[in-house]
Amino acid sequence: YHGLPLDQASRQVDSLRTLTTLYSWLIGFGAPLSVIPVASMIGLLLVLAGVVVGSVLLFSYWHYIQESHPQASPSEYWDNIKHYRPRTTPLKSVGFHFIPLFNVYWYFVSFWGLSLDMTRYIHERNKDIRPPDSRLSLWFCILMIIPLLAVVLVLGSLFSSNALEGMESFEEMMNTNATMLGLQVFNALVSLIAYVVSIFMFRDFSRAVSEILMAEPVKPRPKYSHLAILIACCIGGIVLLFFILLMLVILFVASTGVPG
Repeated sequence: YHGLPLDQASRQVDSLRTLTTLYSWLIGFGAPLSVIPVASMIGLLLVLAGVVVGSVLLFSYWHYIQESHPQASPSEYWDNIKHYRPRTTPLKSVGFHFIPLFNVYWYFVSFWGLSLDMTRYIHERNKDIRPPDSRLSLWFCILMIIPLLAVVLVLGSLFSSNALEGMESFEEMMNTNATMLGLQVFNALVSLIAYVVSIFMFRDFSRAVSEILMAEPVKPRPKYSHLAILIACCIGGIVLLFFILLMLVILFVASTGVPG
């Protein structure tokens, strides 16, 4: 069936490359700065901007591997739906990331699932395209949830010690700050590794999607992706900020102890 003109597909590829490069620079500079005390605010702002750009990219990736565009003939459209059905929609792939705790599971759906669905999309169309490396997305998902698991395990261990040894022993242990400092250093290192992996992961996704567009330029550019993603990021950012503040309050109370 008739797809987009090749020059329009080329413009879409250029847009993906530009966004991918921007993401790499924002995360590449922001992630290291975010762990330096004197530059942490600048680093966090750069990382936040990188998250917005990454959300737009993620939305675009899922958009380009959805079922055939309605311009396809009925037989081709229903044949593609019969053999291929993506596991989520572009908007869900981004929006569900801002649901606290549920996003731990959703990392695997939106990133690792993307690599699996994209590979299936390529193979079922017999395209001579190298699929994305699913190991990158899998490692990224694992690295992103390790800091959360570490916090849960450490807090669980400390509160268990408090229950067994009494409040005085707990306060004495927390006053050394060694446990919390070690946790912060560990989480910072794991997060840095995760950000580095994400750069290679996004570049690999963009390369695969660019080859898909050049081989089968049938998908129009997402018309509302930027606006939808920005709105989702703003709403989700408020919810995520509240959750982070709540965790900080819990950590503060745990470190100072509650008078009984």
